[in-house]
Amino acid sequence: RALDELSARRLISAELSEQLGDARVAADRVRRIVRDLRMFSRGSDDKRELVDVEALLELTIRLAEHEIRHRARLVRQYSSVPPVLADESRLGQVFLNLLVNAAQAMPAGSVDSNTIRVTTVLDAKQRVQIHISDTGPGIPPEIQDRLFTPFSTTKPASEGTGLGLSICQRIIRSLGG
Repeated sequence: RALDELSARRLISAELSEQLGDARVAADRVRRIVRDLRMFSRGSDDKRELVDVEALLELTIRLAEHEIRHRARLVRQYSSVPPVLADESRLGQVFLNLLVNAAQAMPAGSVDSNTIRVTTVLDAKQRVQIHISDTGPGIPPEIQDRLFTPFSTTKPASEGTGLGLSICQRIIRSLGG
């Protein structure tokens, strides 16, 4: 009987240890998410500083991972680029919007046949370029001329406001892009 009690206590102890480990992993994940979200929640002051584009892309990819992982493979093609003078939170907002749009352009469950590609390059004029592309169906020709018009969207009304790309364009233009 004493052996049975000892076995039961060890089993309970092992289960509790596993649950505590799971809780610790989850708490650490929440901590990282909150840290990452803080970067995006800064005020609307245009605070420009040198931004490491690759580090910002990686942070943004982590935030968009839930949207991406069930829809597409993510391919990174980073080349050595210098930091850019930008408002980090606004540039991160652009990256996040483009990544989520790319993911939502493809059906869930087709990861093997869909790709989102994130590329950084330095052009001939030594300007940093960031390309985010996807293998989704593309934008219908009848909508292309209104692509950056506020409230223009390819998504159903319940899924999008049609403000994302116009906001992205405004941010990029304000940064000189």
